[in-house]
Amino acid sequence: MMLHNAYESYKQSFVAKLRLAAAVGLLSLGAATAFAQEPARGGTVTAMWAAEPASLDPLYTNSPGGDSVTYNLFAERLVNILPSGEIQPVLATEWKWSDDRRSLTFKLRENVTFTDGTPFNADAVKFNIERARDPNLPTQSKQYLSNLDQVNIIDPSNVEFTFKDPSVAMMAVFASEPGVMLSPTAIKAAGEDFARQPVGTGPFKVVSWTSGRVDTTRNETYWGKDKAGAQLPYLDGVVIRYIPSTAVRLVELQSGSAQLGDAVLEKDFQRIGDDPALKLVDTHMAIDHFASFNSAAAPFDNAELRKAVSLGLDRVALAKAISGEYGEPLGGILPPTSWTYDPNLKPVAYDPEAAKKAYAASGFNGVISMAIIQRDPDTQVAQIMQAMLKQVGIEVKIDVLDRSAWVDFSLHGNAQLSLGRSTLPDVDPDITMTSYYGRGAARNYIRVADPKVQELLDKARLETSQDVRRDLYNQAQQVLVDNQYQLFLFARPVKYAARKELEGLQLELGGGAWVFKEAWLNTAK
Repeated sequence: MMLHNAYESYKQSFVAKLRLAAAVGLLSLGAATAFAQEPARGGTVTAMWAAEPASLDPLYTNSPGGDSVTYNLFAERLVNILPSGEIQPVLATEWKWSDDRRSLTFKLRENVTFTDGTPFNADAVKFNIERARDPNLPTQSKQYLSNLDQVNIIDPSNVEFTFKDPSVAMMAVFASEPGVMLSPTAIKAAGEDFARQPVGTGPFKVVSWTSGRVDTTRNETYWGKDKAGAQLPYLDGVVIRYIPSTAVRLVELQSGSAQLGDAVLEKDFQRIGDDPALKLVDTHMAIDHFASFNSAAAPFDNAELRKAVSLGLDRVALAKAISGEYGEPLGGILPPTSWTYDPNLKPVAYDPEAAKKAYAASGFNGVISMAIIQRDPDTQVAQIMQAMLKQVGIEVKIDVLDRSAWVDFSLHGNAQLSLGRSTLPDVDPDITMTSYYGRGAARNYIRVADPKVQELLDKARLETSQDVRRDLYNQAQQVLVDNQYQLFLFARPVKYAARKELEGLQLELGGGAWVFKEAWLNTAK
């Protein structure tokens, strides 16, 4: 099958890049040139991302991974996990698990300060982690910290975490939003305003956040040094502009008004590759497209209606229409690029006659509303789904919202069907699965807490065998498919577009987020 073969080639290329990443660290844009030529200092990079964060406080993200593109400018975690799977020291330099894996001790980086001049130390770590799991705060992070028992300060440079049960997933938690360290002093002083005036330890400081734009400037007291011992960052600053249209982002890149853009559509790969001023940035990521039924309310509390919609969608044709030879129909939320991927978890087959029978059995004869985010290619995906379902007698109305409104609308149970997408894999599959389907899931778009799914995820979180974890995650996904809680549509590869003068950009494992601390502008190009 052409689609499958094309994606297999993509995955093979991805594996090769991971092997390179294991040798040099983060996936890096222009790394070979950076080693051959001394990085130039100065200049400001303008980068473009599709969706604007709801808050600059990482605990209040509504897009884990994606929002880190912005958060990584001013804030850092205890550790990062590289695309190779290697754990990278950041604000923690060393760590040690107890033999029973019920405690984890971090040695913290010394002589680090937040950009308000206050010290980063064990007190700051305890404050941030306790804040992340505060039951009185409406944050997503506490769902990932349910296994955390205590945070013990050993001395200013060492902190111990103890857990209720042994766990391999907790390191991934410290490499994601709950592990972000922010200034306790600034949080206490600013109150609610901290979400617009964040203070971290990162290579840049936030100057302003206006609608559609975040401006940052170099952190002159940043602790980081490059391999030659030179002070980081190289850039004077980074500006992030939030532009949902891929066409507009591409025009901005071609004009030189910006140097980096969010994922481009597959139809533009050749065009960018042929442009002498631009380059494609390969990644280890895939964008999963899916749609979630509000299974707790009419009309989709009706299992036959959910079945009719699922069987009435031709996922192979949808993937090809949007992504050409690069699209891959999905059998679950975890993509082919994840270590959890199981080819035996098959996409739902297109069966229009069965869809018509299920629709008749449902007794429903109204119009379904589908909420979508105003961005490419979501609009095109929704229109194709609308046309496919019309062929089996199901009428669909499309409601277009901005991202923040869509999140509130969907999570509060106002949407009947929500079209979403996620850039995966996360640093660990537990982050993905728990946030969508676990106990207290912060992104419970299906509006159902399935006890069987929750039980499987609880077991996977505490399991130490990767093979057993893979099986448990795939069992959970099969339950989701069998109950038609969600429509897993297709995955497509993530490639960013950049101008050739941008060098040294790095990518994280979680969400493929950008890291600018060693980025620089090569004016010779």
